[in-house]
Amino acid sequence: MKQFFSILILITSFVIAPLAVAGDLIISRAVLEDSAGTLTIADVAGREFKPVGPTLSKGITKSVYWLRLGVQAPSTGSKAVLLIRQPFLNEVRLFEADTSDPQGWKTRVTGNYYPFSDRDRATSSLSFVVNVAAPVTTYYLRLKTSTPSLLSVEALQPEEAEHRDYQFNLMEVFFATAMLLLLCWAIHSYMLDPGCQ
Repeated sequence: MKQFFSILILITSFVIAPLAVAGDLIISRAVLEDSAGTLTIADVAGREFKPVGPTLSKGITKSVYWLRLGVQAPSTGSKAVLLIRQPFLNEVRLFEADTSDPQGWKTRVTGNYYPFSDRDRATSSLSFVVNVAAPVTTYYLRLKTSTPSLLSVEALQPEEAEHRDYQFNLMEVFFATAMLLLLCWAIHSYMLDPGCQ
């Protein structure tokens, strides 16, 4: 049993270690609360936002939250993935400036209310693939959800995002396997107990 836990700790450290060294391309994050949920992108683009850390955590609320992200261009290419860790969010809408659009903004949406086939990437995590213009591009995310308003977003190069998805999936498999083993152990112990018969 002691060896099992040693191996589990070793594997977990190999999975978690690359998470710490991944290169997040976001250089600024700021938030704006829309308590009525009626503001449009035109309303919020000129407003003052409050700086926020890597995770926005507001609990269960009826408010809509706008997140302004300053994303620097990747070292190679122009594509980046805005990776959202929480797959349980109902609706996350991306707004990016677009001079060809009459309203000036191009929008896309993802969340657990929207079909999996409509996502930018075929993964269980929520994400948007964006083209970042050098040196910095500003994006807006609008979060509207009935689940806890918890949003962690990173801007990663596409290869890094794929690796991160693989790590999350691997951690989920380890967790489910550990829970199944504990359940089997509990059933086995119950069956061996002479008092239960």
